Amino acid sequence: PRILQRHYEKLKGFKDRLDMLLQTIKQISDREKEFHFTLNYVRKVSNALQLYLHGTEHDYQVSILRELESIDNDISDRLTRLRVELNSRKVVDEDLERYIKQYRDDILSFIEQKRRLLTNILESCRTLFEEYKKKVQDEFNVLKRLTNTLKRGIPQDRTTLIENLGKHFEKAEQVITDFPENITELVNRFEKKKDSIKGLYARTSKTLSQVRETIRKLAIENELLSEREIDFLETLSTVKDKEIELGELMELLEKELNFDSELVKKMLLTLSEKGFIVLKVVV
Repeated sequence: PRILQRHYEKLKGFKDRLDMLLQTIKQISDREKEFHFTLNYVRKVSNALQLYLHGTEHDYQVSILRELESIDNDISDRLTRLRVELNSRKVVDEDLERYIKQYRDDILSFIEQKRRLLTNILESCRTLFEEYKKKVQDEFNVLKRLTNTLKRGIPQDRTTLIENLGKHFEKAEQVITDFPENITELVNRFEKKKDSIKGLYARTSKTLSQVRETIRKLAIENELLSEREIDFLETLSTVKDKEIELGELMELLEKELNFDSELVKKMLLTLSEKGFIVLKVVV
């Protein structure tokens, strides 16, 4: 019994040692799984963004892909060195615990460093998506204000013209409705149907430009406004505030259209007389 007891205590000590090593390895494994989940998600975001920006001249995506490639290379190099190092160790090594703990601290530090890089890349992707989304939204808002302004100045008996304007504007509303709200929605579409987001920004911007040009032609061909007046009105539509000081407005229009102040005043009065804008006098 005493011999068996000694063997039992020796085996129990060995098991306790292995259990401690197992807990350390599980801790490392859990952190690695979290890291790879983040890495794979950032890859999806990056690939979705690349398709989304297809057809544009934006090169920011190139730097994102390079950063991801650099992280992949670092991980690959680290794994190669790790295999060589761990294969040289045996469970019976007296220093195994020290090597495992050293590896744990080392790899967790490495993972945390790369996790911060991935977080920065993800934030850059979100920022880039929001930047282009804002461009599309701004284009749509200008088009919407221009369309509403034109409708306001069209005589009510010209119903066909009003309906035509509405039909063309509906195309712009449709593409905006179909536009992803955020980067998460973009990734979801990427996973379900990649082709649906390829060149999405360029296609949407092109449709808005086509609708804008059609509406401009309708206004000119139906003698609502001259080409100069529609240019003037379109520039007014870029003003986000519904009401703006006359001096500030004139300064903006002179700068954007390269008109002198007298011509700006004349155009404002003409558009006001035609009912396309409202000028207020506040005493």
